[in-house]
Amino acid sequence: MSIATAAPAVLEPLTPRESEVIELVCRGLSNEEICQELYISMNTVKTFIRGAYRKIGVDTRARAVIWGFHNGYGDDSLLPTPAVA
Repeated sequence: MSIATAAPAVLEPLTPRESEVIELVCRGLSNEEICQELYISMNTVKTFIRGAYRKIGVDTRARAVIWGFHNGYGDDSLLPTPAVA
């Protein structure tokens, strides 16, 4: 899957907590930083991340961030702008 490929649709709606975790992933926080921000354990963070990845149809953090930017998470000003021909 390349960046140019359209982001996959959500296969199942994210829970509020999964959305919150994806937002933090898109902001560049590490799993440890997410633990501290949300006052949850590392295992809980990983569980939310796995569930969100499954629901949005991605298998890497980078793809989750791309999906997030295309779906209103994070700071989309960081996305590259398409070249004008």
